Amino acid sequence: MKKTNKRKICFVTGARSDYGLLHFLLKMAVKDSAFKVQILVTGSHLSKDHGLTFSEIENDGFRIDLRVDMLISDDTSAGVVKSMGVGMIGFAEAYKELTPDLLVVLGDRYEILVAVSAALIYQIPVAHISGGELTEGAVDDSIRHAITKLSNIHFTATKEYRQRVIQMGENPSRVFNIGEVGLDYITHTKLLSKREVEKQTGFTFGNKNILVTFHPETIGDKSAILQISEILKAFEKHKDMNIVFTKPNADMDGKIIWEECLKYQRRYPKRIFTFVSLGRHRYLSMMKYMDAVVGNTSSGIVEAPSLHVASINIGSRQTGRIRASSVINVPCTCIAIDKALDKIYSTSYMKVVSNVKNPYGKGNSSLNLLKVLKKTDFKTLLLKKFYDKK
Repeated sequence: MKKTNKRKICFVTGARSDYGLLHFLLKMAVKDSAFKVQILVTGSHLSKDHGLTFSEIENDGFRIDLRVDMLISDDTSAGVVKSMGVGMIGFAEAYKELTPDLLVVLGDRYEILVAVSAALIYQIPVAHISGGELTEGAVDDSIRHAITKLSNIHFTATKEYRQRVIQMGENPSRVFNIGEVGLDYITHTKLLSKREVEKQTGFTFGNKNILVTFHPETIGDKSAILQISEILKAFEKHKDMNIVFTKPNADMDGKIIWEECLKYQRRYPKRIFTFVSLGRHRYLSMMKYMDAVVGNTSSGIVEAPSLHVASINIGSRQTGRIRASSVINVPCTCIAIDKALDKIYSTSYMKVVSNVKNPYGKGNSSLNLLKVLKKTDFKTLLLKKFYDKK
């Protein structure tokens, strides 16, 4: 058998959110003769409640090497912690079988924290994408910083985020600002037409249309039920809108939010639509033709400006994240959300949206990331020294 000099890089994805951002990078890595790509799937990808989204990965033509089933059907704090424990056992077996030369992860999910914690003990170096960011209204903020310290090489989305990673003691020679990898998909992929979106989803665009995703604020004393109630009260004042809800992440109290969205859809079945998962292509295609992205999803901050779509960011989950001028930030109150929904149709604001520049870059981040990895000796990454700026 002919030996190969390809180095094994293992991508770990735990949710539709990180897979969507990793999609184009995965596509380019698979084509690159320098690497043998492994894909390890875990978290909500394997959950029936969240649409078994691992199938989207396979439908995109990727081969899943292993699955680590860790998600317990319990979104309480105890349930999440138990899921992390189950995941640790699963990753112990997965790394033993796959023996990757490098782990590639993105973001701030607890599933990814488990994956990199196990990699540390296995002495597998970790490349972390999207470190240095802030989302102060969620436990993800602390998780992201923990992942940074457990990682060995870093790829950030802005200069400010790169500087923050260095502030955490990471050597500047291992921290690369490449822009947001998720924007590559928008830059290099032909999205669906409005008619194709309607045909594939069953949604019918009206005169006014918004795309809504609201995740739980996992830090703070505001209950999920109170927050979603305020949002739905605001929507009651805009009954001329067609609304698409997508399901929240597998976070604490996510089920409560989704149940309220489903109840609301049953009240207005002709103009309210709910989707457990649209898939990356349909989601971005639908976003392109929407008047606004509403809620507290990162896509409203990162991707919406590149499509010149309005964005209403609600509450504190994304507090601290760099935002384009088109992003409207409001507290989670009926009055504030109502005013923001009116604002997106104002002439002055629409001018801002049409001319907005995205601070997260213009794409081509994936190729730059792979260029760095090609030049990097993975074995030297394991030895880390705390960087003290002099």
